[in-house]
Formats: sequence, C-alpha cells, structure tokens
Amino acid sequence: MRTAIKVGCSIREIAFELDCRGSQIAKALDNLKLKPKTKAQLKLEKYRKQLKAMVQAGYSIKGMTKALGKKDYEGLAFYLRKYDLPIPKTNKLTIEEVIYTSGNYYKRRYFDMEGNEVELRRVNE
Repeated sequence: MRTAIKVGCSIREIAFELDCRGSQIAKALDNLKLKPKTKAQLKLEKYRKQLKAMVQAGYSIKGMTKALGKKDYEGLAFYLRKYDLPIPKTNKLTIEEVIYTSGNYYKRRYFDMEGNEVELRRVNE
C-alpha cells in the first residue's frame, strides 16, 4: 500500500487492486498514518518536476514561459521563488549597435562592452 500511495493511487484504485472495500483501505491507511495524494497534488508535483527539468535543460524564465504557453514570466519567476524551485541563471550581455553607410546601404555591426565584435543570429523561429 505504501508503494501505491507514493505512486499516487487513490483509495478506490487500491481497493480494486486488493479486492476489498474502500473503507478497509481507509482504515489501514489511517493506522499506517498515510494519506493518499489528491489529483491536484499529483498535478502540482508533475508541474514542478517539469519546471525543474526545464531549468536543468538551460531554459530562461522567458523561454520557459513561452514553452509552457503562459503569458506572464514574472508570475512564473515568483512561483519558482515561492516554492524554492531552481531559478535559471542568465547572464546579461549588453551589446552596442553601430550603424554606418556603405554606398547606398545602411549596415549594422554589433559590439560587446569590451569592444569585441559580436555576430547576432536568430535561433528557433
């Protein structure tokens, strides 16, 4: 029964598997001081595991928000802090754009704050 509770089975499911009444399972769980998890608790655990996996995969907060189909990345950041979940580490990079003309065309070059030229590419469009 302990294994079934850890997996997330309900009292009804455990009773069906053991071929006995739900009241007997409820009494046995009370004696063992175990409580079955609700569907909401199981859903939250799954969501938190998904968030942890996304952080480990290297997603940023905004990337996680987009992948999950959410709108408010600040709300997601608050949720991560509130429940002590890992927060993605993002390094901020400041880039300066230099626009110059070459013949009849405008061209752009990008530099970091140390003066090194940086190439910008679009990813995952």
